[in-house]
Amino acid sequence: MEHEAKGARASGVEPPPSAAAVPSDVSGLDVRDGRWRRIHIALDDAIRTHSKRPLFLADVVAYAARLVDASYCGYFSPDDIGQWKAVAEYPTTERSRFRPDPQILSSALAEALQSHEVCTANLAVSRGPGASRVAVVPVSVTARRPEALVAVLSGPEALDASAIVVLQLVVTHVARWDHDHQTTALDFEARTASACTELVNRIQMSTDLDHACHVLVNELQQFVGCSQVAVAMNTATRGLRMRAISGISDFDQHGTLAEQLRNVMDESSIRGAIAVWPPLEATDRHAMIAHRRFHEQMRDEAIISSPLKTTAGEQIGSWVFLGSRATLHSETSLRTIEALAPHIASALYLRREAEPSKLLKAIRLVLGVGETKQRRIARWSIAGVTALTLMMPIPYRVAADCRLEPNERRYAVAPYAGILRESFVEPGEVVKPSQVLARMDDRELGLELASETAKRSRALKERDVAMAGQRIAEGQMAAFEAERLDRRIALLKYRQENLEIRSPIGGVILTNDLEDAAGVPVEVGEVLFEIAPLTPVKLEVAIPEEDIAYLREGQRVAARLDGFSEGKVSSVVKSIHPRAEVLDGQNVFIVEAEISNERGQLRPGMSGHARVRTAWKPVAWIWLHKAWYRARVMLGV
Repeated sequence: MEHEAKGARASGVEPPPSAAAVPSDVSGLDVRDGRWRRIHIALDDAIRTHSKRPLFLADVVAYAARLVDASYCGYFSPDDIGQWKAVAEYPTTERSRFRPDPQILSSALAEALQSHEVCTANLAVSRGPGASRVAVVPVSVTARRPEALVAVLSGPEALDASAIVVLQLVVTHVARWDHDHQTTALDFEARTASACTELVNRIQMSTDLDHACHVLVNELQQFVGCSQVAVAMNTATRGLRMRAISGISDFDQHGTLAEQLRNVMDESSIRGAIAVWPPLEATDRHAMIAHRRFHEQMRDEAIISSPLKTTAGEQIGSWVFLGSRATLHSETSLRTIEALAPHIASALYLRREAEPSKLLKAIRLVLGVGETKQRRIARWSIAGVTALTLMMPIPYRVAADCRLEPNERRYAVAPYAGILRESFVEPGEVVKPSQVLARMDDRELGLELASETAKRSRALKERDVAMAGQRIAEGQMAAFEAERLDRRIALLKYRQENLEIRSPIGGVILTNDLEDAAGVPVEVGEVLFEIAPLTPVKLEVAIPEEDIAYLREGQRVAARLDGFSEGKVSSVVKSIHPRAEVLDGQNVFIVEAEISNERGQLRPGMSGHARVRTAWKPVAWIWLHKAWYRARVMLGV
């Protein structure tokens, strides 16, 4: 490294030029001409375009190198141990060839930062022939370590005053970028801190955890500017449980929306970090299947999910944000969600830990803890009225299924063996006493009667012939045969006169076994019709065995029958069967009551529901005695 002989310091760095050495109008470049305006516009565009500092520095360093025709331009900043490192350089290829010697560069940087002015020097670049000029322009940014812009120009005359002005202008815009972004960052931090404080306060002031989560999602929806927010928290046994969805006061835990959101949150928990769909980077797609499927089914353009980890690192749940891509893909939204997550998670964790147990909630509800005097008075008044109501005795009504049955049954049978000619009635038809139900066929009777009559005539002739021939024994035998045939003929004539089968009583036909069976042979005594009287009828109530102990004869019974639309029928308990029966897999006792049925509207076979009015019992006993009985059975008491 060679320095200028004249006026050179031991460090090899020239004294910074004075203010007079850098006039506002040099080398024919007026600050008001078009070139300076274009430089300002280009640097302003770079400030507006770049939100990342490395990209901004790379852009302005390359632009500065082109403006002053520098063979090397770099932006230097000290690392954690105080060594100067280039954070942006131009050209990006073979830059080590034009980079100044590190020792001389360090001296120049130290001199520039100490004097806070531009330092220039003649030097020989490493791995390059000839002499060059280097300019070090310090950058002073509040709350940041000192930095500097370094430019190497070939030839001793290359670094003129206009080049220094250009470099200073670039440094000024770097400082402006830092200042603008620091201001933006401070505004963001202040806004986020204010929102976080407000949300934490709202969570702490909530009545319970569910209310806190509903307040949280509704406030976050407005603050972030998205369309929907959902939050879920871990449970001890069942994984994530959906706590709140913005804009929905009540939702089904097992519904489609809740299930899809839980799947998205499960993926976020597996990733352990914020997840964005569509992804900001094409390679960031692992563990995002549920995100993709949910995105295909919903109307929103983007999804952000993130695990909720406390400041201590414990994951207590997850949350999901749905909205437009412009809103959720912005850096502000992502930073907001990341900044709020640990503080909101800690607040929800404390809210959950402070949540009282169900028993304590019930005690507080009864005692009215935290309520005003008027509310406590109202609560105790309601409790008193409720207690009096529970102690008030009312008739205990045993409910059970019921069915109408005939009070008696009569049968119409075949009077003799023969053939049934025709039937005149059908099941369910009401008949009168002695009404013709069916008729027997008389053709066989006629033939048999004619045959028996002929046999009688022959027997009489045989008797007469035997008597005339003094054959007394043969005559008596013939006389006996004629007498037998007389009785047989009388029976056949009786059957001819009584071919009709009549109803023994008035009532309703229950069964007709030979319906549409004309010409069928029947045997003597075979049941052809089953008839039941309509007045009275018997009501059979199937009382469960657990309630049979409360029933007595003479208690009132009210029944509502499915096929009787004119209201209820009532009666009293007439008898209780002593032995239980199995009905539909349940042990029941049959209780009988008699209903007059004077108008004949009730028919056997009708079913319905009946209530038997038993003894007077307190309301509380009526509601709880069965549960108490089952508990005693389970406990073996």
